[in-house]
Amino acid sequence: MLALAGYMSLIAAVALGAGLACFMRKSAPRFVAWCALIVGFGIAGWIGVGVGSAVDTFTLAVDNVGHAVTGLSIATAVAVFLFLWFVFDVRKKGKVSKVAPLVGLLLPSVLPILIGAFMAMPATRPAVEQINAFVAAMRK
Repeated sequence: MLALAGYMSLIAAVALGAGLACFMRKSAPRFVAWCALIVGFGIAGWIGVGVGSAVDTFTLAVDNVGHAVTGLSIATAVAVFLFLWFVFDVRKKGKVSKVAPLVGLLLPSVLPILIGAFMAMPATRPAVEQINAFVAAMRK
C-alpha cells in the first residue's frame, strides 16, 4: 500500500510539473485540466487522513436521519456540479474555462466527503461498509 501511495505521489508530481509548465505558457488548456485532475487525486490521498478525521467527527455529530439526508444532498450536489463542470470543460467542443484546473483539483477531494455523507445516513451505512471491505480485500 505504501508503494502504491509513493507511485501516486510520483505520478501527481509529474502531472503537476507538466500542467504547471503548460499553464504558465498558456498552452494546451485541456491538458492542464487533466493534469490538475491527476494532481487532485494525489492531493486527495495526502489529505485523506484529515478528511477521514473530519468525516468521523461529522458522523458522530449527525445522529438523526434528517441531518444525514441534508448532508448527503449537499455533498451530492457539489460533487455533481464539479463533475459536470469538468466534463463540459474538457470535451472537444468549445473553450476551456479558466477555472477548469481548479475544478480538476477539487473534484477528487469531494469524493471522500460524499462517502462520509453516505456513511452518516443509517440506511446506506451497511452498503458503504461492504464496499470498503471489498476494496480492502482487493488490496491484499
